[in-house]
Amino acid sequence: MHARLIDALVESGRLDRALEFLPSHSQIATRMSAGEGLASPELSVVLAYVKSGLSAAMLAQPTVCSAPWASASDHPETAPAYA
Repeated sequence: MHARLIDALVESGRLDRALEFLPSHSQIATRMSAGEGLASPELSVVLAYVKSGLSAAMLAQPTVCSAPWASASDHPETAPAYA
């Protein structure tokens, strides 16, 4: 599962496997056959890229940005005071 996700991020140009020190597809397969997976730092890197992509996709949707709760000016009582 992680190998496919990493491959998809690499193919889309959002992730540089070498820059992030992520294992190759064959290294992941070797780990999987040994009953191992990604190390915590590797998994953290992949998770960060997924979260970044989801955030960008959500902010690109007009329905999210135009929702009433998305703007403090629509609800001045909930806006933070900067005085």
